[in-house]
Amino acid sequence: MESGDGERVEVEAPYGVVLATGGFARRQDLRREYLPHTRTEWSLTQPEGDTGDALLVGRRIGAAVSLMGEACWIPTMIDPVSGTRTTALFELCKPYGINSGRPLYKRQVDDDAAWLILDWNHRRRYTLGSLGPGTDPVDALSNGNMFKAETVASLAGKIGIDADGLIRTVENWNRMCATGVDDEFSKGKSTYQLFVGDRSAQWSNMGAVARAPFYAIAVKPGDAGTKGGLLTDEHARVVDEKGAPIVGLYAAGNSSASVMGTTSLGAGVTLGPAMAFAYAAVLHMFGRITA
Repeated sequence: MESGDGERVEVEAPYGVVLATGGFARRQDLRREYLPHTRTEWSLTQPEGDTGDALLVGRRIGAAVSLMGEACWIPTMIDPVSGTRTTALFELCKPYGINSGRPLYKRQVDDDAAWLILDWNHRRRYTLGSLGPGTDPVDALSNGNMFKAETVASLAGKIGIDADGLIRTVENWNRMCATGVDDEFSKGKSTYQLFVGDRSAQWSNMGAVARAPFYAIAVKPGDAGTKGGLLTDEHARVVDEKGAPIVGLYAAGNSSASVMGTTSLGAGVTLGPAMAFAYAAVLHMFGRITA
């Protein structure tokens, strides 16, 4: 192994090795291979790690992999105050805002995938990232991370999208807000959306985008980590392409393929399995579990 100062050190591991170096959300070449049309900078994971080290080692020795095209998908944006990437999930669930552009979770997306369009009702009531209600994001407006205009048409011009198309999108959204039923994308039908919406509003997740000024902030198809990794068995042993355990090699956390499959239950969904399978690996490694 290599120490922090670059020195190579030989370490004996007579009982086995547990790989727990995270996923590959911050390695662009692996994203191009397994998660095309997505970018490292859209991810919420830490840039210093999560670079697929365990995956690369495992592939070199013939380990099987699984769920490589999956991630803990989450919409992300640039925080108007800090300038760092953050989740846009809660903002998208509030009333008086609309996601304009291509659906976020289509597999084929472009750099300009979507915009979150807000009106003054949203700004005066709700936070936007770490920006408090009722305040203008001066820095974000000046550096191009957020846009503001007095009309929907002029807002479209500022963000470089078709004005007539955005006007029609907003008008259609406002029409649906009159009944509280989103018959295009079913916003407000899931329990999660209802929970994080505004239960004091007429509709928890829907409200007309009608009061100037209007705002736009780019939303990207980001993630909170990758799901694909080395395939393991019930003892966290890494297996080869034929399903046979690779003796002495274990994996846990995002280094292994997610036990949750394609689903994501919520915050912390990777932590419990990481601890449980790391514990199972050590028990098996020392002969405490042999079945």
